[in-house]
Amino acid sequence: MPHDHSSQNQELPNLGGSLDLEIARLTILERDTIQRAGSLFPERENELDDFEHVLDFISGTGTWALNVARMYPEIEVLGLERQSRLVNYASMQAEVRQLGNVSYAQLGTDLTRLAFADNFFDLVNANYLFTMLHPHEWQAFFQECLRITRPGGYIRVLEQDWGMTNSPAIEKLSVLFLRGLKKANLGLSPDGRSIGVLPLLRSFLARAGWISIRQRVMVTDYLQGSGTPTNPGQAFSLVANLMRDTIIRQQMATPEEYAALLVEAARELENEDFCSLILFVSFWARKPE
Repeated sequence: MPHDHSSQNQELPNLGGSLDLEIARLTILERDTIQRAGSLFPERENELDDFEHVLDFISGTGTWALNVARMYPEIEVLGLERQSRLVNYASMQAEVRQLGNVSYAQLGTDLTRLAFADNFFDLVNANYLFTMLHPHEWQAFFQECLRITRPGGYIRVLEQDWGMTNSPAIEKLSVLFLRGLKKANLGLSPDGRSIGVLPLLRSFLARAGWISIRQRVMVTDYLQGSGTPTNPGQAFSLVANLMRDTIIRQQMATPEEYAALLVEAARELENEDFCSLILFVSFWARKPE
């Protein structure tokens, strides 16, 4: 069985320079996700030897798909991403690595209608769908995934809830973000105090027709650890970049108020007693034969 060495998480150079902040954030997140999970598909003991076609939703900078393509040259991997610049970046990474069995394309706006043939993919992998799916779309999305997956094939979903810290400024930013997410009709929280996806995912998968549903909980430090920039301002900027658009667009705070909270958050992150925790859950299931 091939071994996955992608978890060798290294600090990114030139943060804020030639490497775009969002690409930096996503690259660190994607590497850390693989490391945290243990490998590319640890729930199946990383065994993809009989697979031919793999689909990766919300592929970001392409890290997961690139590693699957590298480890399994016989598998055709397709990554789908919302942002064209990330599609271009991931495609460039595949070209640099001379991986001809991975490609990337831009996602359409309707994830409940996917332009793929029935029973085509062996595995559908999806991460952080809470950034895209509205409450009424979750079950329909999983039904579409079932349609495009071959009998006996798999779905794997990784979702999170928001982190917890002992930093007043970071916690205030988190509250603003979660309320903004609720106002944008994203996430599944009834009151805007969490992302709210994790308690409902098993039910969505079951109602969509998936079987043998299992889950695995992962807990890790938040804003700390291997690969995170040692500069506190840079470290928090990686997370804050995700929150900013939602907070400002949904008018949870003015740009000036947001900037002031960032300064305070970076200062509190430097405290020796800073503590944090974040929860991730991977769900995986099979399509009936």
